[in-house]
Amino acid sequence: MIKLTRIGLLLLFLAAVVAVAVLWRPRSAPVVAAPNVFSGPVNGGCYLQTMTTCAIHVDNWQPIVPDAGQALAGFQLAAQASGAASRTLLYDFRTDVSNPPTTGYTPSLVKRDFAARCDTTYHLSLRARDSGDATFEEVGRTTEFTCPAAAILYNFLPVIRK
Repeated sequence: MIKLTRIGLLLLFLAAVVAVAVLWRPRSAPVVAAPNVFSGPVNGGCYLQTMTTCAIHVDNWQPIVPDAGQALAGFQLAAQASGAASRTLLYDFRTDVSNPPTTGYTPSLVKRDFAARCDTTYHLSLRARDSGDATFEEVGRTTEFTCPAAAILYNFLPVIRK
């Protein structure tokens, strides 16, 4: 029979502690590839366009800059209503494949105002893709903003007296 001494017991205990520490250590988070294209903040909001309709207004944004050695392939501007599962594509731009921008690109919007539902909360999202990205990546976003409530109009028919 094996006779354990105090030193043997201590070494056995330390080995058990090390084994538990190695097996129970927290797992590191999986590494996700960062997008290769960057931009600054997107600014926009909603206003009452007529008495009964609202519109989202989009301000110019910062230049869209592809990573060094990459070329800008395109960008998209989308609006998503609060609580909605999908977003609505407002603007979709693809660059010329024969001469894509390789440095900062500041787009000029063809349109600045987009139809919106009054009394609804939205956020805008700018997504871009360059030659190093497999898909469009979000590079800018507004905070949530709420469109104003539309006025309620009543039709009053004239009273016809006999």
